[in-house]
Amino acid sequence: MDQTRLSLGQLAIVAGSSTKWIKNAEMLLGISFPRTPSEAVGVGLLHELHSELDLPLSLARDIANKVLSTSGRTSGVPALASGNVRLFVDLNRYRSTFNARLSRALVLGGPKRRGRPRAAASGAIAAALAHGIDLGLLRDSLRLSPAERLARLDANAAFVGALSESRARAGSK
Repeated sequence: MDQTRLSLGQLAIVAGSSTKWIKNAEMLLGISFPRTPSEAVGVGLLHELHSELDLPLSLARDIANKVLSTSGRTSGVPALASGNVRLFVDLNRYRSTFNARLSRALVLGGPKRRGRPRAAASGAIAAALAHGIDLGLLRDSLRLSPAERLARLDANAAFVGALSESRARAGSK
């Protein structure tokens, strides 16, 4: 599995929790959760045990560590010291849920781009681009001030006028 470092928001998505829960759990346990996908499996299981079974964080962490250290499809782990209660965790099902959350976190919870998002091309512009029209000259003209655009327009009009006069003279000969 790729060992990219997850952001706090991505870790929260992977764990199925909020960023506030992650920060509070780290503070209460006195640890810093690992931020790699392969090690975030334990954080997600810790959150599930804590929130679904209402277990104290320290007990949930111990159980999560025991469950993840075993191999096999279903792991039965004694949850209490008396041994009267057994907790069964379906690791295949949990890992499937974890992988779906990890995919979501990596695709949707990635670092945000700075600045405003790019505006989508309007219908006419998108159609022109799809047709293969180069909009570079139009964009260059829009960067000019109104006075510069008028000067360019006058120069183009003078050129077209001179071209017309040249044609007329050539046609009369």
